[in-house]
Amino acid sequence: MVMMIIATLADDSDKVFMLNLYKDYYGLVRKIVYNITHDAENIEDLVNDTFLKLLAKISLLRTFESCKTAAYVVYTSRSVAINFIKHRDVANKHVYYGGEKDLREALVVLEETIEERIIHQDEIKEMGNIILRLPRSRKSCCISSTFWRWIMRNWRKFWE
Repeated sequence: MVMMIIATLADDSDKVFMLNLYKDYYGLVRKIVYNITHDAENIEDLVNDTFLKLLAKISLLRTFESCKTAAYVVYTSRSVAINFIKHRDVANKHVYYGGEKDLREALVVLEETIEERIIHQDEIKEMGNIILRLPRSRKSCCISSTFWRWIMRNWRKFWE
């Protein structure tokens, strides 16, 4: 891709300069970018991004001596690699990994109507009030046995 953009430059001296820059520093840029990102899949894109940034600064690069040019290329490639890592980390914060299986299918979908939900909530409140009226020794027994009965009825929903 960078070669196509270099070929479209109007000035022939700019073309020659960028081609020489690409040939001289391609290996160094690739090594720096890989050492920072450790991402072999995106390395060519990052190298191309580096040279595109350098292409925009061609007039500045022409004024540098060879050691300053090398330093500028190194800093630009580091900047591109670090920006890639930052953007990748931000994107990964918002990605939900479900492995092979789409976990949305396993979610329980409540297909109850509003009336059924209200009735269910009223039943829960009524059971809570009944449990509160029991003596202390019976409360803990009733709560734990109710809880275990509920677990035994619904365990398949949670473990499959």
